Amino acid sequence: MIKRKYFGTDGVRGLANAFPMTPDIALKLGAAAGRHFRKDQKQHRVVIGKDTRRSSYMFENALTAGFTSTGMDVYLLGPVPTPAVGVLTRSMRADVGVMISASHNSYLDNGIKFFGPEGFKLSDKVELRLKNFLMMKLNMLHLKILEWLKELMMLSVDIWNLQNQLFHVKNF
Repeated sequence: MIKRKYFGTDGVRGLANAFPMTPDIALKLGAAAGRHFRKDQKQHRVVIGKDTRRSSYMFENALTAGFTSTGMDVYLLGPVPTPAVGVLTRSMRADVGVMISASHNSYLDNGIKFFGPEGFKLSDKVELRLKNFLMMKLNMLHLKILEWLKELMMLSVDIWNLQNQLFHVKNF
């Protein structure tokens, strides 16, 4: 059994706009799933359903961007019950289905649940692959942020040195 930091027993869930339920994470999850399910040059499709929470519209757009960035065709189902996504994933011969909903949880929460081509929840093995891809992307982002901070610190030191030199010239 994998440790479930991102994928719980039923997808990724949490408070909307707080880690891990942010549009950035949703985009990266869409791209990770797109890369996993798009293994050749054939047409590949994903179906995305959602509930009527306000944040579902935001996550729908982020997931769509992630999937289309990998070349997948996205079919938006609109507001539908969760089981409909599983049924439509299979009947539309989609490679993957996604439901955006936090079910019975607070309206402030939301979640992303993935379905495989047969219309069932993804296996732990596939979820682990998606999590590893997500972690790789997040680590790359953290490294870039550290580079920017280092450059910012060097710029701050340069500005301080320039101010110090100007002070000495002014008081000369």
